[in-house]
Amino acid sequence: MNAAGASPAVSGEVLRVIAGPAAGTDIPLGHDVSIGRAVQGPGALGGDEELSRAHARVVLRGDGAYLLEDLGSTNGTYLNGWRIPASQLLSTGDRIQVGQTVLEVVLAPDPQHTVMRRRPVILAGTPDAEELRTPRSQATLYVSGVRKSYGDFEVLKGVDLEIEPGEVAGLLGHNGAGKTTFVSCVAGLRRTDSGTILVNGVDAVAEPLKARQHLGIAPQDLGIYPTLTVRGNLELFGELGGLRGREVAKRAAEVGEALSLTPKFDAAAGTLSGGQQRRLHTGMAIVCKPALLILDEPTVGADIRTRQEILDLVKGLAEEGHAVCYSTHYLPEIEQLGASVALLQGGAIIARGSIAELVAMNSTQVVELTFDGPAPEISVRGGEVVCDGPVLRISTDNAATMAAAALGQLGGHTMRLRNIELVRPSLDSIYLTLTEQRYSSEEPGAGGSADGDRDAPIVSGAALQNSGVNFSRP
Repeated sequence: MNAAGASPAVSGEVLRVIAGPAAGTDIPLGHDVSIGRAVQGPGALGGDEELSRAHARVVLRGDGAYLLEDLGSTNGTYLNGWRIPASQLLSTGDRIQVGQTVLEVVLAPDPQHTVMRRRPVILAGTPDAEELRTPRSQATLYVSGVRKSYGDFEVLKGVDLEIEPGEVAGLLGHNGAGKTTFVSCVAGLRRTDSGTILVNGVDAVAEPLKARQHLGIAPQDLGIYPTLTVRGNLELFGELGGLRGREVAKRAAEVGEALSLTPKFDAAAGTLSGGQQRRLHTGMAIVCKPALLILDEPTVGADIRTRQEILDLVKGLAEEGHAVCYSTHYLPEIEQLGASVALLQGGAIIARGSIAELVAMNSTQVVELTFDGPAPEISVRGGEVVCDGPVLRISTDNAATMAAAALGQLGGHTMRLRNIELVRPSLDSIYLTLTEQRYSSEEPGAGGSADGDRDAPIVSGAALQNSGVNFSRP
């Protein structure tokens, strides 16, 4: 049965089985399809013993787009070689692997772009980069050519970025890439040297106060008012964002409930646990439901429960149509959010796209061997070998086979081998392919800049209170 309000079936839209016991058959779409050994309907693939009884599901959304979901399967559901941690939008040409079965997605063309597919990949310097960008009229955040220097040190070197309504964009980059400076410029905490920033259609450079009415920000540094109650913190920032009377009280209660803070509503914020303070910090930024939400390391130092509650809240806001810029050092969060990716390196966005599209474009697997001392130089067939200090990286199409071959070439160097890792298609492998560096999952220390930018002094609390924006920083 179709999802509630879903579009009618489109002729020719199918899941084409190209490998596995049912190869050569088509599973028609146009409705929700469950896949497994013991499901009802055309997705029942009893001949594949590696499938779970109910393995995965393709869901037809109301706008005609399709989502792929794993149903808690034993072996996982893979999209273009990537094991999905959360539901993902599908596009024509995608390959779904469940057990021994591989299905190719065949969808009808959408010349008017009425159906939201995945964000295409934009690589810096490619001729079609500008054509693939979201038009400024359709973006909640539109940034073009933004530059920012501190003295002679140029941190941002022409940043381009758009975030659409309902999109979570993961802003990724190594320390010093410019993430904190970038979000500070978007929020109006620092002036740009040049470039365009539009927030919900408002020119944030020419009219910063007006633009700030459309955004909320939760910086990495914890920013609650410890002597105010939880309720007082939330209502204060609700009022700063324009809420009044019953409306501000109702919204504060909703945020408190969503972040499990209701039992502490009348307690002073300074008496909360670290995880509760982190939840409150984020809640203060979203209490006004801004069109654009900027979260800079929102789960740093958070416990498991806090991390999950923040992620659930972010996903809920995106489903309501809010745009979210989400900066983190913890890549699994980006995957779990189903976020698109903006990779910031050297002061510019070098890659932009959905994870599934980036995986499909950069699906090379990597074998990474770490040694005590310099990595040895070896040669293996079918793999590209790079030595980086104590690390030996081999790019390949089959990580397991290549690992065995590499171990056989080490000889006496085997005694110096300290670690071997198979980096399969994932957001981590994409980052490694595009930057030739692993992305650090270590959480930055409290109180420091998330990206090590040579930033100006932190803006004072008084300045933030007078700015007219929904900030979560004292």
